Amino acid sequence: MTTIGSRSSHVHLRPFAAGSSRSVGWSVRRALEGVLGLADRGLVTLMEWSDAARQRRALRSMSDEMLKDVGVSRADAMREAGRRFWDVDGTR
Repeated sequence: MTTIGSRSSHVHLRPFAAGSSRSVGWSVRRALEGVLGLADRGLVTLMEWSDAARQRRALRSMSDEMLKDVGVSRADAMREAGRRFWDVDGTR
């Protein structure tokens, strides 16, 4: 039973019997949720890669004084800046 516009303003959906024409909608929904979850993880990964590339470009362009202010040696900055954009670890 679907209740829309009730006092609680929630949509209540009752699962349909397996094999009914309406149960196909639930299968499609589950499949779409999986695809959307995968797309979401992919987008997050792309954003992490973009962020890492941007930060590494910034490190490469910093002066010695700026690096000293953040406590990073020139050698460490160049080593980090030389990493590939996809070389991202979760321990930052």
